[in-house]
Amino acid sequence: LLKDKLYQIKVDDTGEKIWLKDLDPSIKTGQIDLLSKYKHNKMKPQAVIISSDEYSFNAISSSKKPATVPAGEYKLVLALFTDRVWARGGKFQPIKVEEGKTVTVEWGGPFKLEIDPQMKIGGDVYVFTPPSQYVSPRRDPVDVDKYKTIPFVKMEELPKFYGEKGEEYCGAPRYKDAWGYCLADDGVKLFTIEILPMTGGKDGGGTKVTVKSGSKPLNRTGNSEHELWKTIDMSGLVQKQPDWWEYYQCPIENFHGQVQIKVGVDSRLFGKLEDIKTVIIP
Repeated sequence: LLKDKLYQIKVDDTGEKIWLKDLDPSIKTGQIDLLSKYKHNKMKPQAVIISSDEYSFNAISSSKKPATVPAGEYKLVLALFTDRVWARGGKFQPIKVEEGKTVTVEWGGPFKLEIDPQMKIGGDVYVFTPPSQYVSPRRDPVDVDKYKTIPFVKMEELPKFYGEKGEEYCGAPRYKDAWGYCLADDGVKLFTIEILPMTGGKDGGGTKVTVKSGSKPLNRTGNSEHELWKTIDMSGLVQKQPDWWEYYQCPIENFHGQVQIKVGVDSRLFGKLEDIKTVIIP
């Protein structure tokens, strides 16, 4: 799409030559508007790459009018907002462009936060043993059988920001930190993490156990303790593991039941958001 006109492009095997020709007039077209109904008061998409089985386009025209594209079904590949803020397709549903019609896509806000906590029982992980000692059942002389029964809640990835249509907002790869993280909002420094009251019992039901949440915000390495669940502070390790964001250990051996994790953030780009997930410890 150049100057609001469609072309077919051919590139030779060496990548040194390129040919352009007008799009075959027999190909039916429609229009797509990804700009006018984008909802955010601080940024607008500067380029949006969409793709079908046959075609790929930047659907933001130079005139900022709806872009003309061949009729068909398109996926969101990548949207560029600023030098740092990008969006991937994520859960974005395909856009259907019909011949002779204009489809206007409402996307952007309201935004949501999403976390993916996982459960692990023991195993070869670093475990927290007071006072701030790190041991590995595989490497260190500890009671291996004991650590096989201690449950952990872990979050291997940072929380994700999603838009109304499921687009996933992320930071440009050039801004990744030493651990491979890059949030779309560079103003976010802390997430608050709470472990909510949990229900014990092998069948997931039974006695409720009250768990105090840390009153202080937690950063990536954690700096707060709970009455039952304790943050494993990864900063004590010589080499941080990039796939570990937060680990929590419950010192109650053989605990079974449900644990709820709540993560919140106050983002200048996406507002105040939180997500709550339930983790089952069978």
